[in-house]
Amino acid sequence: MVIVRARVTCDHCKKFVDRSETRYLFLHTGEKIYECFHCYKKNPTGNWSSEELNVVKRELYCERCKYRFKAKVAICPYCSKGDKIEMGNISVKDLVGEVIA
Repeated sequence: MVIVRARVTCDHCKKFVDRSETRYLFLHTGEKIYECFHCYKKNPTGNWSSEELNVVKRELYCERCKYRFKAKVAICPYCSKGDKIEMGNISVKDLVGEVIA
């Protein structure tokens, strides 16, 4: 049996550690990072910026499928696309105004 011990860099202390001795974290930006257990024990709540931790759900509207939703990431849960997403509150009056005009 072969045991692979891949070495990765901890994003906090910048040391090379075995991958089995790290936590694998996903940030809201989609970035994947490693944190060694030694750094985690020092600061279990994490040392990430408040912007990365406090992502707020926003009012979004998908023009492709005419679906209004709240989400942290600008991807429509109905059609799984992000190319025609509008920010803000879209009301029925706004939609009717586009059709009439």
